[in-house]
Amino acid sequence: MCDVPGSGLKAYLSSGIFAKTVNYDKSTVAEGVGIGRLVGNFAAGRKYIDGSINVSDVEGGKMAFYLAYKEGE
Repeated sequence: MCDVPGSGLKAYLSSGIFAKTVNYDKSTVAEGVGIGRLVGNFAAGRKYIDGSINVSDVEGGKMAFYLAYKEGE
């Protein structure tokens, strides 16, 4: 899984606790990602996620558009 600045999902995957990331105080275009609660779509796919890496907003945005184009219907 890719985790953008401000998201707490990487911390959740490693510790089971939602925590603010180092970049939480910086501006991010991915506002609301990993907002401190386990949302349904993440919970449903959790068994398929074995780790996380930090990526920039630009990298995360590019991947979102790529996936929408290649996998979206």
